[in-house]
Amino acid sequence: MTDTPPEYPDSPFPPKVETMLGFSIRSNNFILGRERIYKSRYNLHFVWITQDISENSRDEIIEKFNDYPIICFSNSEEISKILEISNTKILGFKKSQLSKSIYQAMKKFRINKPDPQ
Repeated sequence: MTDTPPEYPDSPFPPKVETMLGFSIRSNNFILGRERIYKSRYNLHFVWITQDISENSRDEIIEKFNDYPIICFSNSEEISKILEISNTKILGFKKSQLSKSIYQAMKKFRINKPDPQ
C-alpha cells in the first residue's frame, strides 16, 4: 500500500478546487441565481459562470458585475455534479478566505479585467 492519495485525472478542475467547492457547499459560501447575486453584490468576492451560458447572459453578467472578477470555466453539467443542483450556470462567491483560495486557483480563467485607475 502506498500513502500517496489517488489522482483523479477525470476531474476538469485545477487541483484542490473540487474539494474547496465541496467546503463551499457545506459552509453555504456561495449564492445561486443572477438576481440573488446582484442583490448580494456588496458581499461578493467573485462570480463564476459556465462556458455553456448563452452569449446574451454572459454579456449581461459582464456588464452588471464589471467591478467584480468573473471566472468562466467548466460547464453546467460538471458544476451540477459537484453542487448537486441542476442547471447551474452562475455562482456568486461570498467574501471569505475560502472564496479567496478558490479565486486564486481559478484566476487564470478570469474573463474581465479590472479598470486601470
